[in-house]
Amino acid sequence: MLRITEVNAFSDNYIWLLEQEATLTCVDPGDAAPVLQALKQYNKALTHILITHHHKDHIGGIKALKEAYPTCTVIGPESVQHLADKCVQHHDLITIEDMTFQVIATPGHTLDHLCYYHPKALFCGDTLFSAGCGRLFEGTPDIMWQSLSLLKALPAETPVYCAHEYTQANVDFARSIEPNNSALRTYSTWVASQRKQNQCTLPSSIAQECAINPFMRADEPCLQAAARAHLPGLSANTPTDYFKAIRHAKDHW
Repeated sequence: MLRITEVNAFSDNYIWLLEQEATLTCVDPGDAAPVLQALKQYNKALTHILITHHHKDHIGGIKALKEAYPTCTVIGPESVQHLADKCVQHHDLITIEDMTFQVIATPGHTLDHLCYYHPKALFCGDTLFSAGCGRLFEGTPDIMWQSLSLLKALPAETPVYCAHEYTQANVDFARSIEPNNSALRTYSTWVASQRKQNQCTLPSSIAQECAINPFMRADEPCLQAAARAHLPGLSANTPTDYFKAIRHAKDHW
């Protein structure tokens, strides 16, 4: 048994609930109230919390959830050791019931950022968004490109569960860089339909992101050519250069 459900929080956060036969896991609970409301439909206690990074909109609800479910195990990076029962780092393995997650360190958005990978779910916090990536609050373009390259190397069919509903804005920006990308045009139509109905656009997949996400494709000649054509004054030689230029353009878009 495996069911993954989104819980809406704030204006655009997704808190993910992962239900297995005997366990119930919450990912990045920035607000306890919607999680507590959602948990009423489950006939089991919250057993685990996974944290990707230290930003308040990802950890703000943990204290209240621990008060409600004292035996719940909180897992996260060392930066949140004041909240965590177990701190993990790159390449560590976490087993929850019959699912073993590999911890992948993906610094860039923050230096402590972790992702949790299983073939059936990548919980990537604010490192990777559909058609986008997180702002570089602490890392450098080189660091973030290396992190995205780790995710790009995961199996194509891996479902991608991001922490925000940013897809429409990201797609609009991506089309400004690469208007002739047919996969992106098709995806844009689907995203617009989903958002018109106020429906979630996630999960995406690694294959989908490798087809439409300009930040994931900074090493591909077709994307580089499109960037040179649509970013006036671009001077770039390496994938990191292209990533940096596209990230700068998105920050000021």
